[in-house]
Formats: sequence, C-alpha cells, structure tokens
Amino acid sequence: MSPAKLAELGDDFTKDPVCVGPYTVAKRVVGDRIELEKSERYYDADQIHIDRVVMRPIPDDTVRVTNLRSGDIDVIDRIPTTEFSKLENKDGITVDKLPSLGFDTLMLNTKAGPFTDARVREAFELALDRDAINQTVYGGLHTTSCQPFPAASPYFLKDLTCTQRDVNAAKNLLAQAGVATPVKVDLVLLNNTLSVRRGELIQAQATEAGFQVNVRPTEVGTLIDDAAAGKFDAVVLTWSGRADPDGNLATFEHTDGGQNFGKASDPAIDAAIEAARSVSDPTQRAAAYAKAWDLARQRHSEIVLMNPNLLTGWRDNVQGIKLVPDGLIRLKGVTVRQ
Repeated sequence: MSPAKLAELGDDFTKDPVCVGPYTVAKRVVGDRIELEKSERYYDADQIHIDRVVMRPIPDDTVRVTNLRSGDIDVIDRIPTTEFSKLENKDGITVDKLPSLGFDTLMLNTKAGPFTDARVREAFELALDRDAINQTVYGGLHTTSCQPFPAASPYFLKDLTCTQRDVNAAKNLLAQAGVATPVKVDLVLLNNTLSVRRGELIQAQATEAGFQVNVRPTEVGTLIDDAAAGKFDAVVLTWSGRADPDGNLATFEHTDGGQNFGKASDPAIDAAIEAARSVSDPTQRAAAYAKAWDLARQRHSEIVLMNPNLLTGWRDNVQGIKLVPDGLIRLKGVTVRQ
C-alpha cells in the first residue's frame, strides 16, 4: 500500500486504494514457469535486491528436492517430510519450519452415503489415531490438531482436548446406529505419495472399527470438482488457512460455507458463527468462535487431522528469507550471493 496515500486518506484508504507489488509478471508459460521482473514503481524498491524471479511448479517431490541439492533451484517450499531431515544435514542448504495458518481436514458427506447418521460420523472419528498418522506418515514434523484455529493464530484453543482413538466406542456407535458392517466408505484424496500413505493408514485404522474404506487417489482439479458435486463419502481437504478465524470455520461449517462440500446444516451452528461475526472485541470474538467450534465438533461433519508446518529450504547463497505463517515467501530484503 502506498504510504503517501495512506497518510492522505487514513481510515478511508479502502475507498481509493493505491497499491503496487515488488514485481510485475513478465512471462507465463502454462504448466512450466512464471517469470517476474522487479518493479521500479514499488514504493520500497531499494529493498528488492533480486531483479528477476522464476517460479516453477514441480509436483514431483523427488525432482524438486534433487534440483535444490544440485543448485538448479534456489528456494523450495513444501519440502516432503521424508526429505526434511536429510536436507537439514546437507551442507550448503538451510531449512526452516514454521506453523502455518492452515489445516488438513477430513470432510464427511452428511447428505448421502454412510455418514448421514451422526453416530456413524462420530464412530469414524473415534476409529482414527491422529498422532499415529502424523508420526507414521509425516515423521511427526506437522502438528496434530482437532481444530481449525492453528497454533499460529491468536484464536487457537489451547485447552481443547482432542478425541482419542477408541475402537470399542466406535463399534458401539455403529451398533446403536443399526448399520450393517463393514460400513463401506469412498475416501477421496490427492494423488501424491504422502497423501496416499495417509489414506492407507486411515483405511487400516478404520477397518478395525468396522469400516471398509476404499482409497481413491485423485488429481487436484478432479478432487475439487467431485467434492463440490458431492461425489464422495469422505474427502481430505488441505486448507491454506486465513488470519481471521471466520475464514477457517464458517467456510467449512456454515450452511452457506464455500467449502462445506458435505452439505452439513444446522441453524444453531449458523447462528453461533453469525454471532461471532458480529463481535469486534478480540477477546469476545475468541470466546464466540470457540463456542461455534464446540457446536460444530458435536456434529462430526468434519474431522480436522493436523496443522501442517511450513517446511522450506534454500541454498546458502540466498540470504534474508524469513518465513511467515501464510506460507507466502517474501523477497523483500532477500539477496542472492553469486
């Protein structure tokens, strides 16, 4: 934001905003790269020391890490947990870890399929061991969680106790619901190595409680389309997170939430979310959103699994990188030694 315009308009800045970023887009090759060039119009251009940036999407974890090791790439984000410790001990490379604003959640379809009954949804949650999933699949590098407010947020619920795995309790709930076992579940998730491994562990854990889970690895575009169309029993979603708690809660739990793919609806939960939205005092907001989440947890329409940590690595010739919880890499003040 322009400091001059901020000084001129103050609280009315949003009525006539003037903004410019440190870079402009010079070229885009779809699926290959985006090239950025330094903008001389940026108000703090003297703090931008890198004239040209090439952003390359490389979905293959192994290729991305190999290119960092070889020096073909200067910075990578989302280091696979299986490679983090190796890079940590690699000369010439720096790695860092920071809690993100996001979370991974398992959304259940409440309108069709096996999870229309809340008891079956609760049984599925009781079948899962979040800590075991984090340790086995991700080496414990992420943070086990059962809330949409990550530790990086001032709205984080420090005293919240997560549901612990209880296979017998899960079986009892299925018996109370009167459903035939094994309960068949179509689980949709991203088609990368660690995502599939997590799905297979969920499958194994749920089997012991009376579920039969079919793991369906899916390309991201198809996953979003299928989720939006309700073509799933359970779907694992990765949410980048928002600084404001409403973006992490209402988006998934309000009847009209944009990511409420499971079509869960409850006037009491909607009212609690809307009441939280109407409060401006941070302490009162925190209490209001905590109340709304407490109600949402009792519905069991989504099962938050973890708060991913930002795992980022860069060559030692890159100086000045500081991670921020939203996961976006800022290059202000960053230099590259040739």
